Amino acid sequence: MTLQEMTKAIGIDWRDTQVQVNNRLPVAFSFGLNPGDFLAFAEEDFQQTDNRNLVNAITNAKRAIDCQADCILSSLGYDALGAFPANVMTYLKRLKPNDLPVKLRLLQALDIAPPKLLAKTRKVRNMLEHEYRLPTKDEVEEAIELAQYLCNSTSSVMRSVVESFALSSGKTMFGKRGGYHNALVIRYGPCTYYGKAFFIINGWTEGKPLEPEPMYEINDDLYPVLLRLLLAVGSGTKLKEPLFDFLQAIGCTIPSTHVKVSMTYRMEMP
Repeated sequence: MTLQEMTKAIGIDWRDTQVQVNNRLPVAFSFGLNPGDFLAFAEEDFQQTDNRNLVNAITNAKRAIDCQADCILSSLGYDALGAFPANVMTYLKRLKPNDLPVKLRLLQALDIAPPKLLAKTRKVRNMLEHEYRLPTKDEVEEAIELAQYLCNSTSSVMRSVVESFALSSGKTMFGKRGGYHNALVIRYGPCTYYGKAFFIINGWTEGKPLEPEPMYEINDDLYPVLLRLLLAVGSGTKLKEPLFDFLQAIGCTIPSTHVKVSMTYRMEMP
């Protein structure tokens, strides 16, 4: 049974999609040095106004940005210090072409960091890697502030991630005695707990589980699609586009204007 067939068997009306969140887990990942260390180094360097320290300060600001991106993507299952799987390059084709590194483009594609904020990091990179010029004190200060803002605004991704969530419609998600009645349940296994990251999807119809329960790992095309949806569900905002992305990926044909989605809350966990 395909995922498209599973959603049809469940009877989800995507014009009235309900999302219910279950447990959350911390997925923090760190290296020997973390983004905060590089930010501290940058601020210390900035206290000295000689040319060497100005260069060191902006270099450490860039390192803080890179380290933050690597920590986030490593916490989500990617080998951020190695090569990304081929499905990442395929997934990134949806973005407008730009000269940002793959890891920053992936943060954009997953809605972790906004495009305008990431675009500003290009100036820092060009100054160091292409122009080979001495930055002014104002430019260094701006680079440090940019790195601080990017690190602070994206850190919530690692503090907690949704372990599982359910998709349904109307009032049919739960049975009268608790437990799922009609729902598509997406479960996430973080690499920080299982050694590798994966998704398992199972369906429920009339209170009975559907078979099979497909698993999607880091190399599967659906993995980044599910990851974007998981992160959107975790934030509770901007759910429509990631959900429509998921529906397209599994072959559900519905105009994006018809997709409606909202969060639902239930005290008793099924």
